[in-house]
Amino acid sequence: MDVLVRHATLYLLIVLASLCMPGSDACASQGLAELKALWPGVDSLATWTLDDSLAHEAQLRLPNSPNDSPVKITSLFKHSDLIGWALERNAMGRYEPFTFSLAVDTSGTLRAMKVLEYRSMYGGEIQTDGFLHQFLGLNQPDRIRVGQAIDAVSGASISSRSIAEETRYTLMAIQWLQSIGALQP
Repeated sequence: MDVLVRHATLYLLIVLASLCMPGSDACASQGLAELKALWPGVDSLATWTLDDSLAHEAQLRLPNSPNDSPVKITSLFKHSDLIGWALERNAMGRYEPFTFSLAVDTSGTLRAMKVLEYRSMYGGEIQTDGFLHQFLGLNQPDRIRVGQAIDAVSGASISSRSIAEETRYTLMAIQWLQSIGALQP
């Protein structure tokens, strides 16, 4: 599937999941159509908030959010089996924070990434598919570093390092939460 389509699908998934009321048939049908494009066979989703103590311990707070928002995780299901999670994260560019989303399957492999909002005049090149595609398929947090599995974008080295670092920490936290059984909604 084209990377751009996957990124757009992930973005729509997170937006729809955040707008959905539990049990809403309209929400379920809209979200399901978008999910099928991202992961064929997905038949349901659940968005939930991670317990504050676990979020703090896992360092999953959105550090650049003005209101220290709780961590919301969207669980993805196929035939009632959990197949992955989608999260929205913030990272710091040179002058301004930016927001991105990522999706991880249950084996801890990054499946999709998209920069949702880039607020600065500089460094926006990290939004390109060529840069973001480097993250897909990675499942070892220690490899998610600029200079290792990730090449920085010229003119966006601070943002490149920042998104790589935040993705690495998020993947480590997801793997830790999974190991203690905290990712079952």
